[in-house]
Amino acid sequence: MYDEQADTIRMEDITTDINNRIVLRRLRNNKYGEYGDENEYLWIQNHHDEADGFETCTDYVPGGPFDMGWLGYFVGKSNVLRNLSIVNGSFLTPFLRGVNHNKSINEISFYDIDMLGGGGVYNAGFIL
Repeated sequence: MYDEQADTIRMEDITTDINNRIVLRRLRNNKYGEYGDENEYLWIQNHHDEADGFETCTDYVPGGPFDMGWLGYFVGKSNVLRNLSIVNGSFLTPFLRGVNHNKSINEISFYDIDMLGGGGVYNAGFIL
C-alpha cells in the first residue's frame, strides 16, 4: 500500500498536525534540509517542543497507528536520517515495520519507555 501511494498521498490526509506534515514531507523528500541538518534528527514524543519552529521542526507527535505507519515507511526509505529518539512510545508497531528498512540511522535512543512490562528500559541509547 505505501509504495503505491507514497509519491501522491497528501500529508493532510495522513495527519492534521502541521508539524507532523512538515516532518513527513522532509522524510519523503529524502534530502538534507535548507536550514542545515534538521533532516538528520527525529524525535517521536507526546508534545511538540516550543523552541522547535516550523523551519527546523524535528519532532513528531503520534496521532494514531495510521500516521505512525506512514512515518515508519518514510523513515525506512530515508538515507539522511541519522538519529532517532523515541520518548514515551505509543503506536510503535506500525512505525517499526517501516523503520526496519532504514539503512542510514546509526543511533536510536529510547526515553521513558517501558519495553519489558515493568522491567523496562529507560533512557537508553543504542549506537548501531
